[in-house]
Amino acid sequence: MVKLFSKNAAVGGMAPQRAQPGLALIGLACGLCLAMAAAQAENFTFSFSEDLALGAAGTVNGEIFGLNSSGTSSATQLEITGTSPVLGGLSPFPILFDPSGINTFTVSGGTISAADFASIAIGNSNVQLAINDNGGLNQLESFPYAAIVNQNGMAGISFTSLSAPVPELPVPLMLSFATLLPLLARRMRQAQTSAA
Repeated sequence: MVKLFSKNAAVGGMAPQRAQPGLALIGLACGLCLAMAAAQAENFTFSFSEDLALGAAGTVNGEIFGLNSSGTSSATQLEITGTSPVLGGLSPFPILFDPSGINTFTVSGGTISAADFASIAIGNSNVQLAINDNGGLNQLESFPYAAIVNQNGMAGISFTSLSAPVPELPVPLMLSFATLLPLLARRMRQAQTSAA
């Protein structure tokens, strides 16, 4: 039994009082509900292909990790998983990119609806990646070898979610929480009445 202290008017001091176990159960139920509603990180693949004669003909494939499941956030990691054909200076795969550069992605309804990313490869500053940068540039450059360039912005790049959908709370479990709280409140009132 947990003892708390409350003001005892008759004595003028502090007297022990028994803690209410119902409060702990309500706190636990509320904590579980909040934990189930927490945001989940989303991961995506992406791909874009050359659309200009000034670059190398080819396709870039990669992955984006750690985006918020809704709203605008920064990727925790972004990597190129391959190019077709392989550009000079781009092996071995995957090639990781520094997330501290320009790095904003907006996720809405399970898809990336806006993006702006521009950074250099970790360990190789001659390799640069841009996703919808400067109003629509999608580019992987391996200086001085070649670049795969696409200037169609968000329309020129495809994103596919790798994340499993967030499971909804089963209806029986939601109903048990909904019925548990009033019962706990009634038990607390009964305990207070019998203690008085």
